Amino acid sequence: MGGIAIRLALGKSVTALRLIAVLVFAGLCEGVARIIVLSRRNRYRDDDRMEDAVMFGVGSGGTEVVYRAFTRLYALAAGTMTADMMPWGSVWNGIMCVEIFAFHIFMTLLVFRAVRKQRSVLRIVALGLLVLYHVGLDVSGGMTAVLFGLGYLAILWSVPRVIHIPVILRLLNVRVCGPMRPIDSIA
Repeated sequence: MGGIAIRLALGKSVTALRLIAVLVFAGLCEGVARIIVLSRRNRYRDDDRMEDAVMFGVGSGGTEVVYRAFTRLYALAAGTMTADMMPWGSVWNGIMCVEIFAFHIFMTLLVFRAVRKQRSVLRIVALGLLVLYHVGLDVSGGMTAVLFGLGYLAILWSVPRVIHIPVILRLLNVRVCGPMRPIDSIA
């Protein structure tokens, strides 16, 4: 969503204020859309599981990753490649795609947990904070990419991964480290 909004809004001239507005709009729309869809699903389907939320996050992150790949292929075919589309830019973009994928699964799981809880002020605050977190990462990431380059953006997005991956595993009750058992036989 962010990439599409940036292409539409910044077709004329790029100003910092316009870029920030587009990034806030993209993060806000993605976060609110996720809440609306998962709330509607929760209202009509009581049998949803965490695995369903993971698949929703995979679809959301996958759409963004496929969009990035399509824009690169289109630029290659049209002969309008930019500096960030050269080999090192592609490496940074590949790292970003993994980060985006994990981020969307993370956000979807947290929203899924929040919409399954009883209606309360705490639930509304939690959902609002999740949307603000998404907006904050979009704005800081977009401004970092514009000011410093795609490589710094990949590094910036790698920092929250330390939080995202363990939370995803915890929400899914995945045990990463278990007790060591002796090997019966090596033969």
